[in-house]
Amino acid sequence: MRGGKPGQAAPKAPRQPTPTKPTPSEPGSTRPVASKPSAAQAKKKAKSEEDDEVISFDGAALRQAIPLSRKPARGRMMRVVCPMCDTPGFASEDAAGKDVKCVNPECLVPIFKAPEIKKKEPEPKEEPEEPSGGLSGVAKVAIALGAVVVVGGAGWFFFLREGSSTGKPAAPQPTAQASGQSTTEPGTGEQPGAAETTGPQAKPEAKEEPKEPTTAPVPQIDPAEVTASALAKMVEAARRRENNRSKPFCRQLTAEAFACAGNIEEAKHQIEQLRLVGKDVPYYQIGAWVAIAWNQLQFGDEEGARQSIEAAWALKDRIPTFGQTGADAAIDLAVPLVVMDRLDDARNLLTEHLGQSTRGELSALLRMVYGDRSYDVDEAVSRLPVAPWKHPEWVSVAIELAAHRGTQKALAWAQAAPDLATQADTLAVWGAAVVRKAVGEGQPVPITDIRSAVESLPPSFQAGVLAQVAYAAARADAQEPAEQLIRFTQEALSRVSTPKEFVIPGMKELYEAEFPDPAPLRTAAAASTELSRTHALLGKTEQAVKDIQRALTFLRASAPSVVAAALRDGEFKRRGRSAIEASLRRLLELETREQARLAANRYRKKCHDLLESAKQRWQLQLRLLARAADSLEQDPVASSSQGRATARAIFHHLASASPRSSLGRSRKGRVEQSDSTGRCRQSP
Repeated sequence: MRGGKPGQAAPKAPRQPTPTKPTPSEPGSTRPVASKPSAAQAKKKAKSEEDDEVISFDGAALRQAIPLSRKPARGRMMRVVCPMCDTPGFASEDAAGKDVKCVNPECLVPIFKAPEIKKKEPEPKEEPEEPSGGLSGVAKVAIALGAVVVVGGAGWFFFLREGSSTGKPAAPQPTAQASGQSTTEPGTGEQPGAAETTGPQAKPEAKEEPKEPTTAPVPQIDPAEVTASALAKMVEAARRRENNRSKPFCRQLTAEAFACAGNIEEAKHQIEQLRLVGKDVPYYQIGAWVAIAWNQLQFGDEEGARQSIEAAWALKDRIPTFGQTGADAAIDLAVPLVVMDRLDDARNLLTEHLGQSTRGELSALLRMVYGDRSYDVDEAVSRLPVAPWKHPEWVSVAIELAAHRGTQKALAWAQAAPDLATQADTLAVWGAAVVRKAVGEGQPVPITDIRSAVESLPPSFQAGVLAQVAYAAARADAQEPAEQLIRFTQEALSRVSTPKEFVIPGMKELYEAEFPDPAPLRTAAAASTELSRTHALLGKTEQAVKDIQRALTFLRASAPSVVAAALRDGEFKRRGRSAIEASLRRLLELETREQARLAANRYRKKCHDLLESAKQRWQLQLRLLARAADSLEQDPVASSSQGRATARAIFHHLASASPRSSLGRSRKGRVEQSDSTGRCRQSP
């Protein structure tokens, strides 16, 4: 590339005088004779001219250049690389040989000429040599056409004319593949389909009974051959560099596929390749090592499985604490640790990866559909509890343990949960798996074992577990176990103390109050909603509506309404901080302004906590009512007018309980508070 500023024309070189034709030197003269330029000099000059053509500095070219696009599109599939900044772009084939503009806005020389498309010349076909003086091409074509006409006329004379000479169309000859019969061997003098087709009493075969057309036989597929072909294509795809989003992920999937196919050596080879291309994501190896361990356990190689798990355990510190892949790697490793009686290691590992919420719920859903081999995510969503899991990652381990390694390991994992809510969630998953297994095997449901597993829980959490297990029994068409579990759930709910509806107290009382944990009441509300879904499946619509009303009673006692909490939290904005401090100083009989300032901070935090609790109650209330209405809508008994009226009443409750419709002012100007029932009370 020649010098010069970008965007300006390069200065022209001084014009060289035209060389004159050299004259041969005389004998004995020392004058040199002008020689031709060497091949290297000619190549260098051609390359310089080519560079001048590729990178243009002309201003007119800047205006007429064809802009390149960053991504290929329809009609713009030709890939062009900028010679200045090596940025690739895409244009149509019409831009070949023309000035184009680079897609990089920071390119120093954005205008260059696109390379010409080199068209491949068709290779000449090898033809037999012809003797000199042979026929011309036109004569050969004429002879070929004449031969075609002669052959066609002969075929018509011997075949078509013979069949039409009797005045009746010839009967179609069934083929061996269509009729399923073998043709007659040559030399026997018999033709298939020609027996007894003439005579006064002979009947055509086509008029006897219409034969159904037979389909071609389905080719037999060898699973081993398909597996080998798929694995070979996976290796080929993992080696590809272009259009490959993640080579380490491809190697991980390939290693897991080889492990599932039983080829442990090749799976380990893929892990070695994964180490080379995935140095920044070493935890990708965990899934492959776990897949190898499962295969080794399946064939009784316990020592080999332990070595594989140790190789995966060595990478536990490289698992990130964020993202879907990190949570999946921790869950994958925790499951075999529990199976190998390393419960403490599994608990410590997964404790660092809790709290993923949405990502953890997705992992649980995928493991549900993989475990039962249904691959129906919609059906799995319908099996989710009405209240979301606190730690879905912990529940995911129990789901996989119950699906593949027995329910006893899942029970041990549930009992090692970090808190009561997670323990109840995991026990519910374990109990539902026990019910499905017993029903599938035709065995009685072990209700006594399920009740004994939840005896140590508080009454509200007992009711939550038993209600979810009852719903699983109803879905499995086990009506008698479902009714027994419903009775046990109602007994547990009767032991839950139901306080009065939550009312926000005055300023002094709110400052001094310590509110209880709302989790037990919300768990009882979720359990009552689960009972509503179960009663709807069993056709007991009236009882389902009563369960919903009881669930709303528990929710109203757990937290205030959103409107009331928002009004109290907005006092600082309406009245001002100085007015709040003055009121607290008077009510609490504080001596200094510093004490009033600290009291105002405490009071503001109390108001903010109440508002957050009210929002959580509102979200849970929406979820419970929506799931209950969905169950009533799908219930065949509730499809009557009574069921539709119940569903409409539930949705009407959703509309009437919205925050917009619950706010008003009294005649005295004091702000009123209202809950989801519509009853208003004046604020103190």
